[in-house]
Amino acid sequence: MAAGIGAFVVLAAVAVAALTTASKSVKLKPGENGTPIAQCPSGSEAVAGGFGAPGFKPGGKGPAILPFTSRRTPSERAWEIRGHNFDAPGGPDGTGELIAYAYCDKHRPPVIERTKSSEIAPSSVGDTVAACPGGSEAVSGGLLGPNARAEGASIFAYVSRRVSDRKWKVAALNNDTTDSHKLKVFVYCDKREPGLTSKSNKENVDPLKTVSLVAKCRNGREAVSGGYASTLDINLPSATLAFGYTSRRVRGNSWKVAAVGNNSGDHAATETAIAYCKA
Repeated sequence: MAAGIGAFVVLAAVAVAALTTASKSVKLKPGENGTPIAQCPSGSEAVAGGFGAPGFKPGGKGPAILPFTSRRTPSERAWEIRGHNFDAPGGPDGTGELIAYAYCDKHRPPVIERTKSSEIAPSSVGDTVAACPGGSEAVSGGLLGPNARAEGASIFAYVSRRVSDRKWKVAALNNDTTDSHKLKVFVYCDKREPGLTSKSNKENVDPLKTVSLVAKCRNGREAVSGGYASTLDINLPSATLAFGYTSRRVRGNSWKVAAVGNNSGDHAATETAIAYCKA
């Protein structure tokens, strides 16, 4: 009986162990794509991930890097970010950094991946929801868009978040004026059903301005993953939305989102940062 109790205590300790963080960065010149991949230590898996583009400067004043892909790699031990630097060559030094973050755990059974895809028409928005199988919970999610062309044409998300315990939603803009593109959404599912709770924080962001905000878990609980969401208004001349250029864990118990307001409108969007917290 004592041996059985001891085994239970060990398993419980593994289940509540804090995630570790791995990161990788690349430099992108104006007009370039880049792909940093953050690798978890041997014996662990990437259960969630994030991205950052420090030094973002809209309006042709410096680096302006947005991601079009954020997902776990097929190896399951790494998180991949792909992004494009929208800064125009010839102005101030627009070279910037794109960072991938992987949040790593040794728990078993490992999280499983489910996907769902849809086509987004040229110069249009669309959304897709990927669902976990019954008896599991969505702990994180991501997306895959096509490699951006030289002018930055691809799919860029303005929403990436849980919409129920088992589902992850991504909404995105296809800024290509001529071709449709496929949006592929990923959800990463835990059969242990950890019962994550959410905390959020929101602020307005004006066109061609940036905002940084943090959602913090209650009572120091760990942030396992996070997401972001912008309001959308497609009615000209007031059309507006915002795009996240940073979405990552900070201080272990919070999720930080930084976003830039789109320049096609004349009023503010509302940006929301979301942390998914251990119960």
